[in-house]
Amino acid sequence: MESFFSNNDYHEHLARVASDHCPIILNILNFKLPTVKSIKFEDVWVFYPAIIKVVKKAWAINYQGSHAHILNSKFGRSLRSLFFWSKAKKVNLNLSKDKSMEDILEIQNQEAEMGCLSDEDCWKLEAKVLVLNSTLARLNTWWKQRAKVKWMVDGDCNIKFFHSYASAKRRLNNIVKIKDEDGNVLEEQNQIE
Repeated sequence: MESFFSNNDYHEHLARVASDHCPIILNILNFKLPTVKSIKFEDVWVFYPAIIKVVKKAWAINYQGSHAHILNSKFGRSLRSLFFWSKAKKVNLNLSKDKSMEDILEIQNQEAEMGCLSDEDCWKLEAKVLVLNSTLARLNTWWKQRAKVKWMVDGDCNIKFFHSYASAKRRLNNIVKIKDEDGNVLEEQNQIE
């Protein structure tokens, strides 16, 4: 007898218990559903003025169909556009933070050696501090969004994550050295206080 099962189909004969017929398990759909990666809105995107142009460009495309379909299509297109914009921008907030901190430390060391800064160096220092504060705000937003996700998934068992997050923030707020009124650099904690 010729089998009517194709090579891709899965079939198996089961044990016959109370009948003269053999039950068969038959799987005629032997394929895997493609995994769809969901794209979520990143709260940190709001800090970049360029996203307004990205969204306007994506929103300007005309769609046909019901109002709900058009709205859904525009939202989906905007979100995908923001995702690819973000990926192309490749902004690494941690590298940006580290670079800003190095630049600030370099200017502050220059001030400690020379006793004062020129007006140009003061402006540079102020600009670097603004960039650092902006980057820290973006990182804070990024971590807050991740913390909510982690908290919902892991619950109370994720203490290490929150502890390391709080420790990093505390390290950023630490004053390592300071200059007194006489121009002396103080590095010991009791002198700084």
